[in-house]
This record gives sequence, C-alpha cells and structure tokens, in this order.
Amino acid sequence: MTVLIGQTQYSVAARAALQRHRSIRDHFAAELFAEPALEALLQLFIAQEEGVRLSMLTLSRQCSVSESTGLRWIARLEALGYCDRIADHQDHRRSWIVMSDDGCQRMRRWLDTQPREA
Repeated sequence: MTVLIGQTQYSVAARAALQRHRSIRDHFAAELFAEPALEALLQLFIAQEEGVRLSMLTLSRQCSVSESTGLRWIARLEALGYCDRIADHQDHRRSWIVMSDDGCQRMRRWLDTQPREA
C-alpha cells in the first residue's frame, strides 16, 4: 500500500471504503443509498486524519447532497456524538465540522475490520 504525504494508513483505508460504498450505486438503485451518513463520516474522518478542515457546505458537496440535507445529517451525527461543529472565528457565517474523538475511535475500529489493499 502506498501512502502519500499527508495521508495516513487509516485515511487510505477510509478512501477505499468510500470508493466501495460509492461503487454499490453502479449495481443497485442509487436511491437505496441516498442517505449520506456513512459517506459524511468517512469524509470527516479522512479530513481529520489528513489535517484538513471541512465546512458544512464543502462536506455537503462532497457527499453530493443539498446543504439542507447536509445540515440535517450533521445535526444527527453531532447528536450521536460522532462529530462537532467549531465556529470559524474569521467568518462567523461558517462552522467547521470535525470528527469527535469518539467518532475517530469508532471509525478506526471499524476500518480495522475492513479488507486492506496489499
């Protein structure tokens, strides 16, 4: 496995999981997998591992959902304790969305159970 600068073993595994998750839409009706919870968790985890901040708008775009759907799902993930919102002190209209420590630990445990590329 090749790990590029800025990537970690876990972010590479999360990218592979994200690719597998997205590829299922090639074989089944896409609307069956329209809820962005897993994709949002994977995107947040990759960003956290690689030291990148994601705004609500960026995360929504990465998950291919509207901003209102993104807001609803981030509120749900936040209520479950998997992510946190951090105010942007330079732009008060924006919040950064980050994985919580618990969310990161859960994602690492899950990724440890997933197949790895050689």
